[in-house]
Amino acid sequence: MKNARVFSLATVTMAMVFGFAACDSMSKSPLQSSSGVDARARVAVPCGAPEVVALIAGQHIDAGTVTVMNDGQEVTVEFRTSGDWYMSEVHLHIGLSLGDIPQNRSGNPQIGRFAYKETLSPASQYHEFTVDLGENGWVPGTELYIAAHAVVGKLDAGSGNLYATETGWGEGPGFTGNSWAMYFKYTINECAPPPPDAGIQPGDFRTQTQGGWGTAAQGGNPGAYRDANFAAAFPDGLVVGGPNTAAFTSSYSVQQALPTGGTAGALAQSYVNPVTSEAGVLLGQVVALSLSVGFDLYDPNFGASSTNLKDLVVASGTFAGITVEQVLAEANTIIGGGWSSYSASQINDAVSAINENFVDGTAVGSYLVNP
Repeated sequence: MKNARVFSLATVTMAMVFGFAACDSMSKSPLQSSSGVDARARVAVPCGAPEVVALIAGQHIDAGTVTVMNDGQEVTVEFRTSGDWYMSEVHLHIGLSLGDIPQNRSGNPQIGRFAYKETLSPASQYHEFTVDLGENGWVPGTELYIAAHAVVGKLDAGSGNLYATETGWGEGPGFTGNSWAMYFKYTINECAPPPPDAGIQPGDFRTQTQGGWGTAAQGGNPGAYRDANFAAAFPDGLVVGGPNTAAFTSSYSVQQALPTGGTAGALAQSYVNPVTSEAGVLLGQVVALSLSVGFDLYDPNFGASSTNLKDLVVASGTFAGITVEQVLAEANTIIGGGWSSYSASQINDAVSAINENFVDGTAVGSYLVNP
């Protein structure tokens, strides 16, 4: 997690500053609030196991989850809805005892006095709050009392507003009042020292540029590998994007399409075996990375490392701390016409840098590092 950062997405495919109320036993602390990229995509090594509880709506509906995790510097609380449930508001309060959470005389929580709150516009299926450990004096073993509240509902695609709204709470024991509001506990996990990094050696991983994957088969070139392995690695074909998609049904269809050029953008409709599209160069970059990730999972000899290519982490830049798998997921969202806080140009640069990091399995670039 490192320093607080902002990531935004309307749906999962992540600045406000505030502190604890004066009555709380903790010092005031800047806390990050954001909707979008899964925090676990950015936390290389969470300490211990995250605490995951159900997000219960209307007393009996399982509408998603609330997840709490920490690394050595921060605690992150994630709100995530599932299915067709979305959130329009989130409220969070963290204390060292149940009494630290604002309540009225009857023992019901007062969400208007919760320290952390956000109105989500547009409605989102993901939101997170991140708070600094050191500034609050939280150490391994510190037990936190967490009240996580959300307003959830179904999304009207036309207006972007929610209907059939319900109150949601992170599942746990009930408050002492007469409402059904709930809280749960989380204990700060101790971080084990990281294992020594042996580094990445030539041959550990392999990627190809879109031009490489688009070559005609000759000798042992990337085109020959593609032809020999595409059908087995992608038995149902290769599909990128969503909801608008581009499907490639054979190795030859990939060869015909790559490399692509033009301005990076999104697909305007779904295609089967396209040669050109509105997505421009981004289509070729996403197909190339999808091939490398897919072949790496299919073929143990694609790279010598026991670590999967998809699990490597971006070392620097806009997407620092995010895994290859998460970058690819974001690229598929953008190329498919989904909403993202990143531009098509930004994601194209990132995917291109990944494709160029281990060309032919002999190069070792600096854009990716071991998780």
